[in-house]
Amino acid sequence: MEAIVYIRWSTLNQEDGNSLERQKALAEAVAKTHGWTINPDEIHIESGKSAYHGRNRAQNGKLRQIEDRAARGELAGKVLIVEAMDRLSRQEPLESLNLLVGLCKQGLTICEAGTGIIYDTAKINDNWANLIVALAKAGEAHDSSKLKARRITSTWRKTQEEGKTKTGTADPRLCPAWMEVIDGEFTVIEERADIIREMFRLSLQGYGLRHISDRSNEARETLGWPKAAWTIRTVSNMLHSRRVLGEYQPQRRTDSYGREDVAPARKIYPEIVTPEQWHQVQASIASRKGTGGPRTKNVNVLSHVCRCTHRQVTIDEDGQERVSAVPCGSRMSIRTHKRQRWQLVCADFARAGSCKGNATFIYEHLLKGLLDNISHFVRAAPALPQDDTLARIALKRSEVQTMQKRLEKLADDVMLSDDQTLRAAYERFKERVKAAETELRALEGQRESKEAAIPSSEAINELEKLRANMEDVEVRQRMQVLIDGLVDAIFLHEEDRSATVVLMGGLVAFKLDKKGKLIGQPVDALDMLDVPSDDHDLALIAAGGDPLRSAAIKRADQIIRPKD
Repeated sequence: MEAIVYIRWSTLNQEDGNSLERQKALAEAVAKTHGWTINPDEIHIESGKSAYHGRNRAQNGKLRQIEDRAARGELAGKVLIVEAMDRLSRQEPLESLNLLVGLCKQGLTICEAGTGIIYDTAKINDNWANLIVALAKAGEAHDSSKLKARRITSTWRKTQEEGKTKTGTADPRLCPAWMEVIDGEFTVIEERADIIREMFRLSLQGYGLRHISDRSNEARETLGWPKAAWTIRTVSNMLHSRRVLGEYQPQRRTDSYGREDVAPARKIYPEIVTPEQWHQVQASIASRKGTGGPRTKNVNVLSHVCRCTHRQVTIDEDGQERVSAVPCGSRMSIRTHKRQRWQLVCADFARAGSCKGNATFIYEHLLKGLLDNISHFVRAAPALPQDDTLARIALKRSEVQTMQKRLEKLADDVMLSDDQTLRAAYERFKERVKAAETELRALEGQRESKEAAIPSSEAINELEKLRANMEDVEVRQRMQVLIDGLVDAIFLHEEDRSATVVLMGGLVAFKLDKKGKLIGQPVDALDMLDVPSDDHDLALIAAGGDPLRSAAIKRADQIIRPKD
């Protein structure tokens, strides 16, 4: 009889032991005893796959392949040799028993090499008591794995929370690939970190994911890290990851073999980019969605901030003109004039959309006026008003920690009981904990975004330096990113071709005439908090759908409204 051998161990570190040799030797010995022939191509080794969680039976598991072949009738008349039944499965007892009976029904004989017990349809029918033994063994194996899993999970959760081993040193299992543990501390591998910092720098300059991945792979070839090439997906994941900020997010596997967060992220590593850089990159990526990244020719550095304020005029049933309460809000696209001057025009109008605002604005006048005045107003602007976000974060964090402890206690009670009511209560409370954790992360992100949105003197200084070399494409790409970070919106008014520039989250706004000259004094948008609720659509349109940014632009809305 032809024999196939299935060898499995749960953890990758067991590969360094004698598990392979022991299981292989037992299989060869029992095959020799019964006169079976082992096909060398039919020795299936499953390394690091848990039978308790059923991962060896998942889509890419070796046992799953054996099950599929048996179901197609390809293994009828053959024998499957395993060291013990728990090598096949340590799932719930009935699940393990169903696996054994199912394989036997499909014509496969199963031999347990450690005990010499053989299972096939005939032997089971002749001596069904062997199934009781198999069921008892399956239950014992499952209970053992269950207890072990609880202990390992508890220890691992503690490691995740503290970021340290039992001895108090940094745990290398938590290390991102650009760090190592030296003298018990997480230490940055600067050569690797420099590749990631360069990704963020290129993204801030306006480059897309494909260009960044190509540049990163050049550095990868020189350094030999990472093993696999950078792709658009891996670069995107890196630019959005908060691990570069030094944060570790505890997670666990789900029943569907995915991952889910089990606790709020904690800062345990040295950061390799600043929170300001990280948030600027997020804003930069969001602003480029649908634009295809920077162009290789001319770059409109105002493309993300200029907005059309044309209001649609309609005629009602009484023949009266009605002016729309909500302006167009579309971006302004650039086009050339016969005198070779760049002009800004409503993008919706240019595409023959619903907007009828055909007013044009001289691009160079607007840009010059902005650059002439922005540095003065940003430096002279008042500080952002304080809010209660920090206090709310502290309260929410305390609430989440208390709920997590209660959830752990409830989980222990569920593990020790088969009470379905208790399990249902556990599931409901777990959803509440998830909702509280999500709210905490949103508050923390809101605070970080506000802090990162404060224009820095470095950004203003860099903008002034770049102005001297605006013919260079890369310089204009960088200017676009800086302007996106400094300017909330620029509203262009068709009545007199003037422009209203809103800065500092709506704290400051100033107006330019059609030649780019400053009109009057800057307007303090803090005096404009009482904006009618029906103006919410305008704020959302002007802010590109960002509710945080829209709140600031709502405050500046009265600047652009014609007086009744």
